[in-house]
Formats: sequence, structure tokens, C-alpha cells
Amino acid sequence: MKDQKPDGEVRFEFWFRDGHGILRCRAAAGPFGHPEVWDGRRWVAGSPYDLDAITGMGEDPWSCGEYADRWDLKQAGEYAAAHRIDLFAEDADPAPKAEWEVWYRDTFDRECPPKVDVHGYGLVKGLMELWARHLFEGLDGFSRFDLLWKPEKKWIEISGDGKRAARLRTWMFGTKRTAERGYVAEAEIDLLEMIAIAHAKLIVSGKTGEPILAKAATAVDRQNFETQLSNLTVP
Repeated sequence: MKDQKPDGEVRFEFWFRDGHGILRCRAAAGPFGHPEVWDGRRWVAGSPYDLDAITGMGEDPWSCGEYADRWDLKQAGEYAAAHRIDLFAEDADPAPKAEWEVWYRDTFDRECPPKVDVHGYGLVKGLMELWARHLFEGLDGFSRFDLLWKPEKKWIEISGDGKRAARLRTWMFGTKRTAERGYVAEAEIDLLEMIAIAHAKLIVSGKTGEPILAKAATAVDRQNFETQLSNLTVP
């Protein structure tokens, strides 16, 4: 069954993929539109394997993963209530289907070739990976991380005063010196997501992430920074 507005317009169809949770797909995206998955916090773009699970015809020609079960609105609603999921929440990502790669460069060993460190879909998700790496490992001058927004052929970097970024690192990671669970997993996730959403909105407006670092410099503390960030307006 499909979710419908009172006027009959179909908005979403729902599936459940064992081990991955609930998926939804916007009807307007067509039969091969990328589904969205609930990541425990918000709806984010699914992977080609999620698409394959609901259609059997994903982007990966070698994929033969398990199928997802089609759910009606009652099943989806019961699952959502049990897991505190807003089935119809809008994605805060201004480019939820953006394909990206985060590249790592060793700036100490110039002979070490750059490589893709992580890749995925959804600009906000990519920026979370970029900011987490930059703040945790990129401030020492020996490592550099950049994000390639592939469809746009656009490179995104985080540059600016290191002292401003150092304040963010403290708020983000405290005194941690290892990231055994991964950069994003070790970060203060609410703060990281807020920064990534703000940066994504700046990017699609043709701006850089400099305003974020500027607010980190002038904020009294983390709470004040978050307030300033939430009030950030992008023309």
C-alpha cells in the first residue's frame, strides 16, 4: 500500500530490508529512484544495494542481494511507532542523492598517492565524513581530506584559521586521540550533523564553509555556537 495525501497524490512507498531496517521511496522518483533509509536519526539516501533490494535491478550489475519486503502503511506505521521514526519527515539535505567521495592525501609523504577514503550518497552524509576526518586528523598538517561531489565535478575543502577549527575539534571529540569506532562514530553526532547541514546549504548557494568557522571563533561556548549555527541564514 502507498501513502497518499487527502487529494489522492501518492507520496511514499515503504519496504523493510532485514538487517537494514525500513526504506521508503518517493513515488515521484519513479520505479528506479533511489530509496531513502532511516539511519537512526533522519532519512538519508540509500545505496545501490538498497535500490537492488526493492527492484531487483540496482546500479550494481553484479549485485544479487536479498530482496526487501513490501510493507503497507499499517506495517510501516507500527514499526515507526516502535522505533520513534517520522515516516514523512523531510530530508534536511539539500542534495540527498548526491554521489560523493572523500579523498585522503598524505601531505608529509608526497610520494604517497591520494586515495578514496570513503564514498556514498547524500551531500550531508558526505560532509559529516569530511568534517569528522578534517577535525580529528587533518589539523596536524600531515593529512588532508577533500570531498568530490561527483555529478557536479566539484571539489569541496575545509580551509581557514586552524585555531577556529581546533575549537570545533574540542567540542566534537574532547580529548580523544584514537578513532577505533570510526571518525563519525567517535564524534558528537548532533553537532557534526548540524555543521554538515549548514555547510551543505552554503555549498548549494555557491558559498564555502567559512561562516561556520567564523561562528566557531566568536561563540562563547558550544551551546552558543549551536545557537548561532541554527540561526545561520543563507541568501
